[in-house]
Parts: sequence; structure tokens; C-alpha cells
Amino acid sequence: MKIHCWILALILTTIPSLSIASALDCHDYLIGSKYVIIDSSTLYMSRVIDRGIFGKGRGESIHVSNNQSFEIKSVDSSLSSYVVDFGYMSAYYMCYSLGSDINFSHVFPNSVIEKIDKHLNNKIWVKDNISSLCADTYSCKQITINKSAEATIESKEIGYKNPENSTDRVFYYNISFLSGSKAYISVTNFDESLSNGNIVEDRKEIAKLKAMSDEEEQVRAEAARVEEARRTEEARVEAEQKEKELAQKKETERLQLLKEQSDIVATLKKGGIYRGKALWLKYPKFGMTGLTQIKITDIVLETKEEGSPGYTYTSKYIILKVDCDDYNVSELKYDNNLEEILEDYHQKNIGAKWGKRALAEIEKGNVFIGMTKAQVIAGWGRPGDINRTAGSWGVHEQWVYGSNYLYFENGTLKSWQD
Repeated sequence: MKIHCWILALILTTIPSLSIASALDCHDYLIGSKYVIIDSSTLYMSRVIDRGIFGKGRGESIHVSNNQSFEIKSVDSSLSSYVVDFGYMSAYYMCYSLGSDINFSHVFPNSVIEKIDKHLNNKIWVKDNISSLCADTYSCKQITINKSAEATIESKEIGYKNPENSTDRVFYYNISFLSGSKAYISVTNFDESLSNGNIVEDRKEIAKLKAMSDEEEQVRAEAARVEEARRTEEARVEAEQKEKELAQKKETERLQLLKEQSDIVATLKKGGIYRGKALWLKYPKFGMTGLTQIKITDIVLETKEEGSPGYTYTSKYIILKVDCDDYNVSELKYDNNLEEILEDYHQKNIGAKWGKRALAEIEKGNVFIGMTKAQVIAGWGRPGDINRTAGSWGVHEQWVYGSNYLYFENGTLKSWQD
């Protein structure tokens, strides 16, 4: 029969002469001893015994509940039983049953319970280095606290020291912290923690420790406030610095853009394109027909962020701001390509001397036999490809517009194929 060491130690402390072997016998020196029932589910007591075999139906069994106390009044050696008194009734309790019930933690000496109960409802101080707190009374899963705190011992509960052994049961204190969290600690570990200072029960010492903790908390809070203020100030200075650097970057980019724009304006002016200048489109573009007249009002270099999330880039565009009587157009947008702009316009209206038919067909986007190359370009734009043949008879050219082929002889359109 396995006997729980802690329970046995308490029993032997309370009753020095009780041994494992004698726990199965009746002893007169136990007369006057008091006990408390913790688990009555397996207890067997009888109110009357018929001098026969105990527990074979000859007695009158009684039922008792948990937490009831009884006192051993006398010994009936002939029945191997103690006569116990509950205050409101007497009963027979077999001697070996008492030893067994103590062994399996069903019954505890009253002195042990009194020793445990004297701590109930007490305020305690639990230090953060304690390592014997449990989350439950079954497996005693270890938990920790992040700082020392005040708590109250609310109740005692019977639990297990080893969940694999249902007979290895011990008492736990149910501890409630001011924060609302709860924990359990075995009575043995509680006593040990009182001894090593991890738990303090003295009220004056608790008040002192609480005051120190509050002061430390204030110091920590003030340090945290100062640190937060420092970080806030650093963040503000950093944000101001970044804002300043961003402003400087934007200003540098703006000045650089103005410089590039100034260079573009100067280059275009050399090519005859400048503010106030009238120009004529060489071929259809921007939804307008060839020979459309525009007037430059401004030349601007613009930037635009383009791309997709995760991949962006900056594009530059040259914007010709224009007035146009024939079309509702206010600006012409070019990629950053000066050569294209310089190639797109006539400096004068070369169609002023062309006949009415040529101008009418150009406006319609048509070509006819006898057109010059300049007239065809004004109507259809530049060809995709030009094949040229030269001989004593002159120059023959084939202009390719997709699936259309135009044939020129010495600069005049002679035929086409589509």
C-alpha cells in the first residue's frame, strides 16, 4: 500500500507514535483525536453493529458528507472499530479503514486542516521569481507572473501531485490576484515559499513591498514617459529632417526640370519652333489633318509617375501649348523627343500654292494621280518604307503604307496598288 509522503509526514507529526503498520490497528492513544472528512465517497461507517462481521450487511451503514468533523471517543477492540462522535450522532469506524482513508487522503487530522485553514482569506505578496504556481490542481501546469503583486488566498482545494496517480493527492491554495487572474499553489510549496521569501504574509511587510512596488512602477512609468517623449522628439526631428530633405529634393528636381525645359526651348527655337510662332503640320497627327495651322503659346516640360504598384518610374513629356482655329486642341503631348517635334512641322504654309483639289483631297485623307510627295505626306503621313530605283530615265520610288503601294516617278504620283 502506497502512502503519500506529505500526508504521512503530517500524520506522524500530529501523532508521533503512529506508524504505517500500526495504522491498520486500533490504538487507545488516538482517543480524543479529531479528523475532517475530505472525500466521503468511499468512507464506510455504521451506526449499529450486530457483533458480527463488519460490513456484511449486519450493521446499519450511514452516509456522511465532506468537510464534516468527528472525534474518536473510544475503542471497541472486539469489533476492531473506533467509536466516533459527529456531535449530532455517533458511529462505528473500523480501525483499518481510518488508516486507509488517511493514506488515500480521504480523511485528514483536524490539526492539519486547521493549519491549512489559518491562511484562508489572508492577503499575501507573491514575488515575480516564484516558480511553483500552477494553472490547475490536476496536472499543476506551471505558470509565471511578470511582476510581484498582491493576492488573496480565497480557498483550499484537494488536487493531485501526480495526475497519473489518483491516490497521490494534496491540498492547494486558490490564489486570486488584484488583476483578476488566478493561480494555485500546493500547501507544501506555499510553506516553502513563505520560508524562502517568495511569498510574504506579514501585513506590514506587504504594505512596505506594495509601496516599494508602486514607487518602482511610478519610476518605470516616468522612465517610460521620458523615453516616449525622447522617441517622439526624435521622431519629430527625423520627420522634419526628412521633410526638409524631401523639400530640398523637390526643389532640386524643379530647378533641374526648369533647366532641362530651358534647354529644350532653346533647341526648338533654333529649329524655328518658339512661343508665338505659327506652324503647319506636315501630316495627320493628334486627330488633325496635314497642313493644319497651330500657334505655339508655350513650351513646357512635365514629369509623371507611371507604372504599377511595386514598380514605378518617372516619365518626361514635352507639351506644346497651342491655339488652333480648326480644331478644339489646346496642347500637343510628345515624349521627350526633340527630333520628332522638329520633323512634324512646316515653318510656312507650303499648301498656299496648291490647287483646291489637292487641299480638298488632303482634308479627306485621299490621294490621286499627279500628287507630289509633299501632298501625299500631308494626306497620308510618312510611309512605312520607301523603295527607290534610279536610272537614266529618272528616279522611281515605291512608298509602302501597310498593304497599299504608291509609285512615284521623278517626285509625282503615277499609280498605286492596294
